[in-house]
Amino acid sequence: MVERTPNFRQWTRSAKIVAAVLTALLLAPPLLIWELMIRMPGTSYRGALQPLSPGEIESVPRLRATLHALSGVIGERLFPISLAPIPGLVQVGLSRV
Repeated sequence: MVERTPNFRQWTRSAKIVAAVLTALLLAPPLLIWELMIRMPGTSYRGALQPLSPGEIESVPRLRATLHALSGVIGERLFPISLAPIPGLVQVGLSRV
């Protein structure tokens, strides 16, 4: 049995419409998933960054201490026992504000 490649010029109009609809249905879900879940909206910022405001400069040590507490003291979040110190850290952080 010899396989032939389809000759699209001989297709009927309805067969071409069916092929187009099937192709659209095949391509639509991945494109929709990409659009809604993967692609980031907007454009990336280009240019020099603005200098930090005095309030932002003042918050750097607190952010650094919080980051150290979360990453160094608590560590990985794989086990519930490692999450035990978090409520205390949150209360200390909120009391500073």
